[in-house]
Amino acid sequence: QEAGMGLSRLQAFTVVSEAETDDEGNILFAEFVPRAVAIIRSMLKFEAGLLDDGAAAEEEEFHHALDSALRPLLELGAECEF
Repeated sequence: QEAGMGLSRLQAFTVVSEAETDDEGNILFAEFVPRAVAIIRSMLKFEAGLLDDGAAAEEEEFHHALDSALRPLLELGAECEF
């Protein structure tokens, strides 16, 4: 099964396991989001390498959509103390 954004449960778990937390167990959002994006991109790039060339265009479209969706959150995270 997939957990949002086309990731399997194992992939989603892998991404979340990279989150750093503060002393109270809260995820450090401003640090986590860029790391999560990098991990997801790496996973998708690897998978695209296993697929045909049509997948590369879909991957690029996904990256663009992901960047557009997360840009406001990253900007918000940069302005807030967590």
